[in-house]
Order: sequence, then structure tokens, then C-alpha cells
Amino acid sequence: MGSGLQGGRECWGMITDLRDELKCSICLNFYTDPVMLSCGHNFCRVCIDKALDSQKEHGNYTCPDCRAKYCERPALQRNIKLCNVVELFISTQLKHEHSVSFCDFCDVLTPSVKICLNCDASLCEAHLTVHNKLAEHLLIKATESQQNRKCSVHGKILEYYCFNDAVCVCMFCCLAEEHGGHQVELLCKAAEKKKDKWRVDQDKLTSEKVQMDQRVQRLENHMQDVQSKAAFLGKQVSAIISDIKEQLEDLEKRVLDEISKQKDEVFSQVSDMVQQLKMKSMVLTDEICHFEHLCNIDGLLNVLQVKDQESANHFGSKMVENNSNWMSDETSQEVKGLDETLISIAFERSLHNLVNLLPVLKAKRGFSIQKESDILLDVNSSPTDVIVSDDLKILTGCSRHWQSQDTSDQYVICQALSNRSFSSGQHYWEVETSKSGNWRIGVSYSTGKMRGVHDLIGSDNKSWCLWKWDSFSSVKHNQKQSYVYLDPFVHRYGIYLDYEAGRLSFYQLCDPIQHLHTFTATFTKPLHAAFFVYMNGWVRLWN
Repeated sequence: MGSGLQGGRECWGMITDLRDELKCSICLNFYTDPVMLSCGHNFCRVCIDKALDSQKEHGNYTCPDCRAKYCERPALQRNIKLCNVVELFISTQLKHEHSVSFCDFCDVLTPSVKICLNCDASLCEAHLTVHNKLAEHLLIKATESQQNRKCSVHGKILEYYCFNDAVCVCMFCCLAEEHGGHQVELLCKAAEKKKDKWRVDQDKLTSEKVQMDQRVQRLENHMQDVQSKAAFLGKQVSAIISDIKEQLEDLEKRVLDEISKQKDEVFSQVSDMVQQLKMKSMVLTDEICHFEHLCNIDGLLNVLQVKDQESANHFGSKMVENNSNWMSDETSQEVKGLDETLISIAFERSLHNLVNLLPVLKAKRGFSIQKESDILLDVNSSPTDVIVSDDLKILTGCSRHWQSQDTSDQYVICQALSNRSFSSGQHYWEVETSKSGNWRIGVSYSTGKMRGVHDLIGSDNKSWCLWKWDSFSSVKHNQKQSYVYLDPFVHRYGIYLDYEAGRLSFYQLCDPIQHLHTFTATFTKPLHAAFFVYMNGWVRLWN
């Protein structure tokens, strides 16, 4: 506190010294149109003119400050910079000076820190300590205007706050008719109440900001999780595709090898036949030449004498006979070709084996979604007149839908559950539906035979469903539903259940696949796949 007071005094001393430097030594006031003599001293133009005029009779001119002598009247040079400094000081420091109050009890000028409205006195740090020990008066900061703390009507100190009119009032205002009967309180208490309200608002906003920051952090963490999951799934898919490519390349090699093998066998057989035929063709060529030579013999006798030489040409006659036999053998021999049927069967079987191998490849790479293949309809969970196919995969609307009951909301409903339930893990199955009609697909807890309208899946808190009735479609749970758009040309849907995560998702299996809706819940009992049809509607499990 002492160092602050000493610093204030030093600051005020500097201001006082600067003010003295800006005053004329003749009039002792701030410079007015300051001019400078050659000796360097400054004076107001009017002041120095009067001084020089009084020295004119003696013929000697001197500086009023340093007594420097001049043989003739000195020239006056206007000091523009000093003039600007004086104007700036007057416009700023003097204005500030009027807003600064000084302690009324100090012998020297000491800036005050508080003003007592009761005593109408300014107090420095030291005298404020003494004052607080003597009385509890209303204090304000020294920088605040006292006029703002006095009643404009009665001129008294504003000590109270009127809550009805939200204004500060004096004691006489409280007694006056204008504020009579109003709720008033001392300023300090009213201000503290207002601050308390602000603190509550601040705490509320702080709490909201903390929640907002936490939500931002959760969303940022979610983005990071999604990014990591996307990268992981991308690696899984790439690995599975790589495995499939490897299997396809192996399949391609085996089928191409079979084609090459058959081609080589055909080529080998045909090549042997071609070689044999070429050899026979050469023999036939020689025989043709021989008979051509005989045909060219001249003279009758010569021709007839050839008959006598038949023994010499016996080989040629046999060759002609053998050639005809070779030709008949050749035409009867089967020429092999590519066995396209065998190749197609081998290719189809290999593709089928590859399809069956796909779940193994997915499991090997840790891909979670595995299609359920053993879900069937449980006829025991349905009314007796529900139409279920022999393979227990198709549920069709019954012809006698309404049934007379004692209770008007009871009627036979075409609804069935699956033969198996899910109490843990992740499960996925697909359902095909009719193009028109009313149907529902989803999951439900087992509730025995379902006959009333309140048993329809999605109508209570024990079931969740995707529902379509002609052109209207929605998802429904516990009588609450949300509209979803279904492609009218696609009638196959996928249902995904993650029991532990409490997630049930519906997908329409178009191209590309569309996510329709995801329910989130805490499942407490085993769930069954659930199906409902009405009139001409039907659903089919697609395993």
C-alpha cells in the first residue's frame, strides 16, 4: 500500500514539474502563442513584447530570464512545437486532472482511492484505513462521479434500490409517494443480490459450457473412432478381396489347365491322324503315277501284254484295295473335340465352392457380419389359420382375417415368430416381402400366441418393426412411429441385431444398399425375428 501511494505521489510530481515547464516566467500562466529569443528562452508573445517595450527608453534589451544583453531589439521566433505541446497538455492532462480527486486529509496532494458519500470526503489509502475503523459509511471509487451518486430530485445520497422501478433512490424518495410502499433495499445488499444472480447465471452458463465442451470432445472422439474403424474395415475388405482374388486366380488356373489339357489331347489325336493320312496320300500318289504310265502305253499289243505282267504289278493292285479300306476306316474313326460340358461343370462347382468358402474367408479376416442360415418360422407361435409354407420360410395372409370375439379389439392376426431366439451376439438375416399389401418385419420378445391388435409387432414396448401398408411406410415401437422412405421397386430387406450393444438396424437391399433406421434399446429378454402379414401380403425368409 505504501509503495502504491509513493508511486502515485511520484507520478503527480512529474505532472507538476511538466506543468511548470509549460508556464511563462513573466505571467506565470501557460504559454500563449509562445516565442523564443536567440538565448533559447520562451515567453508569451504579448508578455515579451511588453517587456521589450519597457526597455526601449533605456536603449538596452535583456532576456527576463538569463539577462542576456542585446544591442538592438531582439527578433522573436514563434516556437510551433512548444505551442503544440501546451495545447495537448491543456486538452488532456488538465481534463484528467479535474477527474482525479485528492485526499482531503493529506498535507500534500495525494490521489484518493475512495470517496465517502456520508462524510463527503476523499480518502487516500492511509486515511481510508483509519476511516473504516471509525464508521461503516457508503464508499465509492475515487474515479466514480459523485454527481451520479446523488438524487437528482432531493440532492441526497442514493442509498437504496427500488426493485419495483429498478432505480436507485435516496431516503426521501423512499418516503415520497412515487416510491412509497415499494420494495427497497440498501444499495450494497441490492448489488450483492444482483451479483448473486449473476453468479448463478455464470455458474449455469459455465455448466452449459462444460457440457458443450464435453459433447464436442465426445464428438471429436467419435470422429476419431469412426476414422479408425473405417481404416480397419477398409483393411478387412481389402484382405477378403485379396483372398477372393487368390481363390479366383487358382480357379482360373485350374480351369485353364483343363482347357489346355483337352486341347493338347485333341491336337495329339488329330496330328497322328494327319500324319497317317499324309503317308497314305504319298502312296496313293505313287500308284496314280503308275497307272498314268500304263495309260500312256502305245499300241494294242503293248497294252494287252501288260496283263501278262500282272504279277509284277501285284503290289499296286493291293495298294488300291488297301487304300479304299483305309479311307473307310478313317471315316469311321471319331475325332475328339473340347468337352465344354465338363469344363462348365468343373467351373460351376469351383464357383459354388468359392461361394461356400466366403464365410470362412470373412471369419478368417474378422469380418463380423455373418448371415443367419437356420432361421425358420415357428408355427406354434401363430394362430391356427396362418398360412406357412412347407419349408417354414414363407408367411402368407390368411383368408379369414377377422374373427368374432367377445372383445371388439380381438381378432386373428397373421403373425409369427422365428423358431430360434437371440440372447447375445450379432445376427443378420434377410427378408423378401410382397410388392403390395400390409406387412411388418422386426423382432419381439416371446409372448405366446399373438391374436389381438395390441399384440401386433411394434405396438408395445416388447417389439420393434419396419411397417409397410400400401404406399405408407414407417418404423414403429411402443406405438411411436417415424416415417421412412422405401424404394417401391426393391422388396428385399436386411435386419441386423447387436444384442449387447442394444442396436437393431433395418436396410433396404437396393444398389447401393440404403440404411433405413436404427433402434437403440436395452434388451432384457431373448429376441425372436417377428413377421406380420395382412390380406394379400406375404413375407419370406431369405437364407
